Amino acid sequence: MLKNGTTMDGLIKDFKSGEVVLDYSQGEGSIEIGVTENRIENLLFKPIVTKESRKIEKKLKRKFPEMKFYTEGDITIITDSYPKWVKECQKTIRTTYTEIYLKFYPLFKNKKPARQNFIVIFDNYEDFVDHAIKDGIPGWAVLGYYHTEDKVLYLFNVIGDKFAKLIYEMFIGVTEKIIDEQVRQIKSQTDQRVHAVIDGQAKNIKDKYWRIYNLITSEARNETLSTLRHEFTHGIFSNWGIQNIKVSLSEKSKKKLNKKKKEIFESKDKETKQKWFENLLMLNKEGEPLEMKGANSWLVEGLATYCETYPIGKQNDRWLFLFQEMEKENKIYPVETLTFYKIGSFPGMYAMAMLNAYAQSWAFTTFLMEKYPHSLLVYMEKTASEIVRTDQEDLDLLLSCLGKDAKTIDQEFLNFMQEKYKQLEDPFVKQTVFIHNLFKEFLP
Repeated sequence: MLKNGTTMDGLIKDFKSGEVVLDYSQGEGSIEIGVTENRIENLLFKPIVTKESRKIEKKLKRKFPEMKFYTEGDITIITDSYPKWVKECQKTIRTTYTEIYLKFYPLFKNKKPARQNFIVIFDNYEDFVDHAIKDGIPGWAVLGYYHTEDKVLYLFNVIGDKFAKLIYEMFIGVTEKIIDEQVRQIKSQTDQRVHAVIDGQAKNIKDKYWRIYNLITSEARNETLSTLRHEFTHGIFSNWGIQNIKVSLSEKSKKKLNKKKKEIFESKDKETKQKWFENLLMLNKEGEPLEMKGANSWLVEGLATYCETYPIGKQNDRWLFLFQEMEKENKIYPVETLTFYKIGSFPGMYAMAMLNAYAQSWAFTTFLMEKYPHSLLVYMEKTASEIVRTDQEDLDLLLSCLGKDAKTIDQEFLNFMQEKYKQLEDPFVKQTVFIHNLFKEFLP
């Protein structure tokens, strides 16, 4: 789809020098047409009709009979959210998909997706948390996740209609009713000539609450779409075979885990449940043998955090601030440490250490994408193979692709981050001050 509304239905043959080359074949003849990237609104890929796709769709229809299915190209959204949010998510997905495909085109060029991309979006928070817990994910601690075994992305729509209504009632609904009642009482005791002044003062107070409400809903919207872009990145790289993100249990272990889950949910022992939830938070499933072929955690999460902004690769203040705090405290991990984790989201780390690992993964990926983009793509191509490597072999492969030793890369990385980015204010403090100043206006 072009920015002028024109649809061009051709096969992408190449992408070079900022131009997408489309191939139109008919009979024995063919014609190639070049379209510059700045004219493209988004790419839309044809539906992936395979046995696996049909199997996943059938399973989702059985699991979510009340939800509606929306299919656009090779993206199928299953949700109980209103259509307006479906359109918002579809727009975000189209943009993210297009940017990822073109930015990492050499990796996509000779590959095909294995299945349709399925995304389940919950409008109800309790439903999302309940489903996540059954998948072994701490649903109260995340807004979305890509299930590597189901091949499905699950997301909670933070600003969905049900949650938005709750926020509205908290900040606007109850407040306006109280203010309106106070205005009514004051007007009944005063001369009509001052009623306009009273209405003006009431409006000023209401406006302050609206500003807080708008701030919260704006943050919630950004969090929803950022999480969608992040998890969708996992799904795309996995679907196209660019990352071997696979963590699964043996059949025997699955039965054991399902039995254990059933016991936990039916248990009335609070200590038993608490221990289970603590294990979920730490992703600590001791005694459950894993059949694993996983890409490096720093690479998987680094790419996802790199792609969660719009446009992808834009300064990500959330991770940049955390990285700069790590740097102040001399907590930057050497590159050797990054290759140690291979099962997604840095399992076994405590919450703050895990966040720091995400922050450095974003920073290191950003550094490589700007300074060594070709080398990084070569490394990604090689890590996408079925070969299982040790930590040292992974590190040697990365350094070989970069043509540098570990010490040099560590220093170049730190220099890059210091030269490129200014020190950020604490975003949480900044937000708190904003709200505090609003409330100060209520005081005499």
